Amino acid sequence: MRILITSAKEAFSFELAFLLNNHQVLFGEENIPNRKFPVVSSPSFAHELLSFCLDFDIEQVFLVRAGELSALLPVKILFEEFGID
Repeated sequence: MRILITSAKEAFSFELAFLLNNHQVLFGEENIPNRKFPVVSSPSFAHELLSFCLDFDIEQVFLVRAGELSALLPVKILFEEFGID
């Protein structure tokens, strides 16, 4: 399973990644050539994140940055339609 943890700047992110060591974990701020991770304050954050997840075959997302949950709750069903938890 390919998992996205949205931030590598929080200590919790690494603890979580350690617990998920049987899966491929990608951090949102990793240096990915030609790809910028979406900014939470963007009005299209949810759609940008969905596009990011689809581009990188992400199956599960762990939100750790402030504001992400409130931005994604209204479109949770959209992620689920694409098989992303």
